[in-house]
Amino acid sequence: MPMALSQYPRPPADNGWGFHDSAGTAARPADPAGYARYLRQELGITWFKALVAGTNKVDLVQAFVRQGIEVIVRLYSYRPHPHFVVAPAEVRAYVQAGARYFEWGNEPNLLDEWDVASWHEGARVDKVCNQFLRNADAIRQGGGIPLLAALTPGGHYPHRDWYRTTFEWLRLHGHLGALDGAALAVHNRPLNRALSHLDPGGCCFLEYEWLDNLVRAYVGRSLPLLGTEAGYEPGWDQDPTLPPIDVTRHAEYNVEILRCFGPNGSRRWRDALFCQCMWLAEAFGHQDFSEAAWHKNSRFGGGADLPAVALLRREWQARPFQRTWSWENRRPDYVEATWRGSPNSDPRPAGTLPSLVVLYPSGADFDATMKQLRDPAAKASYHYVVSRSGAVYQLVPEADRAWHAGDARWQERRVNDCAIAVGLINRDGESDPYPAAQLIAAAALVRYLMDKHTVALPDVVTSYIIRGQTPIGPGVFDLEAFRTRLGGTEPGWPSDEEVRTAAWASLQLRYSADAAFPRFAREHNLGNPETAEFDFTLGGRLYRGQGYSEGIVYAEVGRWDDMQIMTW
Repeated sequence: MPMALSQYPRPPADNGWGFHDSAGTAARPADPAGYARYLRQELGITWFKALVAGTNKVDLVQAFVRQGIEVIVRLYSYRPHPHFVVAPAEVRAYVQAGARYFEWGNEPNLLDEWDVASWHEGARVDKVCNQFLRNADAIRQGGGIPLLAALTPGGHYPHRDWYRTTFEWLRLHGHLGALDGAALAVHNRPLNRALSHLDPGGCCFLEYEWLDNLVRAYVGRSLPLLGTEAGYEPGWDQDPTLPPIDVTRHAEYNVEILRCFGPNGSRRWRDALFCQCMWLAEAFGHQDFSEAAWHKNSRFGGGADLPAVALLRREWQARPFQRTWSWENRRPDYVEATWRGSPNSDPRPAGTLPSLVVLYPSGADFDATMKQLRDPAAKASYHYVVSRSGAVYQLVPEADRAWHAGDARWQERRVNDCAIAVGLINRDGESDPYPAAQLIAAAALVRYLMDKHTVALPDVVTSYIIRGQTPIGPGVFDLEAFRTRLGGTEPGWPSDEEVRTAAWASLQLRYSADAAFPRFAREHNLGNPETAEFDFTLGGRLYRGQGYSEGIVYAEVGRWDDMQIMTW
C-alpha cells in the first residue's frame, strides 16, 4: 500500500550518515561488533550498505543493527541483469537479523553489469523493469523492502533516459503500484564538481532532486532515495575545468555532504534523500576499488587512514545531531498558528485543491490529541488543532493531504483529497461545552481558509456530516451557530471567568481563582487547564505540576513563589 516518507523505517537517532561495505562480498572486518561500535560511536554512522553473497554476512548485519545502524543489503550476483532474482529465504535470513532494505541489481545502464548477449538484443529497460517486478515480489515474500536498482551517472545508456523510460513503462503496463512501499537506490556522484553544481546531463550530486521530481510526477509522492554508493573519490578529475579531488578536498567535500543532513551544513537535503553511504569504508583485504577506501588506503594514504576519517571524527564529536524533517521545522501557513508538524501526511493528488473544511471534536485533551496526531504509528492527522484557550497549532501544510477521514466520500469527493481538517480540543465526547475563546479562534481560522481557498459556507462541515451520522449530547458542536458566526453575526458570549470556571468544573476539580497555579497561568497567558494537578519526585524533592493549553506549570512543593513553565 502507498506509504508516506515518514512511514519508512529509519535507524534510531538517524542522521543520514553512512558507509558502503568493501567491494568484495567475502571481505569483512575481523570483529564485526567492534567495527560497528567504532563506526557508530567514533564516526556517527547510522547507515551501512552491506555487499553479501547468500547469507554469509547475517552475523555482520546483526552486529551492526545492534549498534543502531540501518543496514541496506545488496544480494550480489555477477552481471546480474537481466536474469538474477533473489531468494526469499536469503532475504528472510537478513530480515530476521534486522535488515529492512534490499538491493538486487546494480547500475543496469552499464554494459558491465549485464549478460552481454542480452544487452545487445535490446529492450534493456523492459527487461530490467520485469526483473524489478520479480525481485520486488521475492523481497516482499522475505519480508523486506525492495529498492529500484541505482543507475550510474551518464552510463552506456544515459541515466535520465533510462529513468524516464522506466517510469513510463511502469505506467503503461499498470505497474506503478509495485512502487508502493518500495524505495530507490541512487548513486548521485558529484565527480569533481561542487555540491551546488547543476549539469545538463545530470552528472552531479543534485541529480537526486531531478529524480525526486520525476518520482513525484509519476507516483504522486516522494519515495525514499537511498544513496548506496556516494561521495567523492580521491583522484577524481572528470571535469577538466575544475581541480582534481586530492585528499584535502576529499575530506572537506565529503564531510560537507554529511553536514547537510543536519543543522551545520551549507544546504539542506530534501527529506526524500534518506542517506549517503560513502564509497568506501575499508577494503578489508579486497583489492578492487581499494584506492577509494577511507581507512587504510594504500594508494592515497600510504596504508593509513585518509584525512577524511579524522575530520569526520572531529565533526561528530564536536557537533553530533539527530536529523529533523520538514514536517517538524517549517513556518505555518496561518500566521496566528504555531507549527507542530506531523509526519502523517502526503501530497494531494495532482490538480486537487482544498475545497472543503471539516471540523472534528478531538475526543481527548490537548496533550493526548497532539501526541496521537504526531505519532507515525497512529497514521492520523489534522491540518490544524484549536486548543480550548484559542491557541491554534498547524500540523500539516494546507497544500498536503492530512489523514483524518479514511476513504470517506462526500458529494462525490474523496474527503482527504480535498479537505482541510480542523480539530477542536474537546475531552469528553462533546459533553463539555466549547469555550468562547476556542470558537472565536476557530471562526477566525476558518474564515481565513474560506477566503484563501474559495471555500463556500455550505462546504464548512463537521465530521458527523461526512460520515452520515447524527450527533447527540448536550455539548454537541452547533454548526449552524458557527456558520452564522462565519457569516458575520456575532452572538453574545459568556465572560472569560465563566468559561474558565466551567472548564474547571468539567474536570471535577476544586477551583479557586486565587490558587497559585491558576493565578500563575492567567498571568502568563497559558490558557485553560488540560490536566489535573500531579506530583512527581526528582532528586528526593517533591514537585507538583498542572498542564495548561500552552504549557505545564510546576514547582517544588512549598515553594509556590518559584514556578517554572515547560512547553508540551
